[in-house]
Amino acid sequence: MTTLGIGLIGSGFIGKVHALAYRAAPTVFGLDQQPRLEFLADVDDARSEERRVGKECRSRWSPY
Repeated sequence: MTTLGIGLIGSGFIGKVHALAYRAAPTVFGLDQQPRLEFLADVDDARSEERRVGKECRSRWSPY
């Protein structure tokens, strides 16, 4: 299975919901690509760093 890099804006509640949905998408929809979180953007710098560390996400962004 190949991978598809995605970016996610927001790491709060809905961001987490979307991340879980992306992970389940190949099974639910019979896709031949596995989404991989490449980029996380959030206005809360500390939260984006906390959610990124130890995860597969390679980079993050915050305006502050």
